[in-house]
Parts: sequence; C-alpha cells; structure tokens
Amino acid sequence: MELDSISDYDDTIDGDDDRVNGYLPEGVRLKFGNIQRWENTDGTVLDGMILVHLDTQRTEVTWGKNKRPVGPPRILGPGEKFRDEQALNENIPKSEWLPGFKEGTLRGPVQNQNVCIFGDIATMGRYVWPSPLTTVGSAIAVRQLNDAVRRMRQFRGARVFAKVRLAKTDFPNNWGKRIGRIWRSLVG
Repeated sequence: MELDSISDYDDTIDGDDDRVNGYLPEGVRLKFGNIQRWENTDGTVLDGMILVHLDTQRTEVTWGKNKRPVGPPRILGPGEKFRDEQALNENIPKSEWLPGFKEGTLRGPVQNQNVCIFGDIATMGRYVWPSPLTTVGSAIAVRQLNDAVRRMRQFRGARVFAKVRLAKTDFPNNWGKRIGRIWRSLVG
C-alpha cells in the first residue's frame, strides 16, 4: 500500500508536449569552465562536491545566434542512437551557422549532447551538466561513467547508482597537457 501519491506525482498537462523547463532537466546547472574548476551558474565553486549520478539524457539541441537553444531539445529515447550531426547541419543554410571554435570557421547549429543529472544526497538538490559530444574529454567521461554503472548493475542489480566527486585532472591533448573535468567514482 502506498503511503501517499508522491511516487505517482506528475504535473504535466495532457496535450502540452511543448512544455520544457529552461531546455534542461530541472536543477542547478554545473559547468567546468576555462578557470578549470567546477561551478554552478552563480560562480560558486563546487570542486570536491559529492553527488549521485541519477541519469544521463541524450539530446539534440539546435542553437541560435544568440547562443541560446532554438526551441526545446529533441530528447532521445532509451537505446536510440544519435543522428548524424554533420548530415543534419548540411541541410541548414550556412547563413544560420554559428562561429566555430577556431577563428574564421563556422559550425552547424545542431549539436548532440549528453546531459548528466546528479543529486545531492544531503539536500536532495538536483544538478545538471550539459556536455556536447564535440568535447571529446567530457564525452569519454560520460561514456565511462555510464559503462561503470551498467557493469555494476549486472553484478549487483538494477538499484545501483554511482556516487561521484567533482574533481579535475591532467590529461594529454594535441597541445600538450591540460587540466580537465573528471569525476571520481566512489561507490558502486
């Protein structure tokens, strides 16, 4: 017997498919910026914070010239593969493309990204970290995190979540060493 209706709580409205809260799942947005530290949107440093990885959403976002999403993201279903980002962008006029990372280059507005959703066990606060697949290091980190959870669930059962500590580490790239984002898995 259920104690209350919290498990079944749903505030969606039938037929209101366009309702999106800020284009990301609800929660405080995490970022690992050029200053090489984990922060929230108001600049509070979160290095060392321990969180639980609750989920990873895979999304396809179309960006506008104002650096904001154009409409809600397309959220991929379980097991659905990302569509070819390059092929999608080739169907969009170059006038709608955005400045690339290298000066004088352009990049298409459609971008595949992972959105990791974390929870703070102490406060039940929710954190989200959007990460484009074009950022190779973060794509590898997300893949390794999800692979580790999948393996542990095969061993211990479906109710396993990763406990992580937000951290940074040195990693080699084409330009030498760089400090990058990482989380350390603490518990299976």
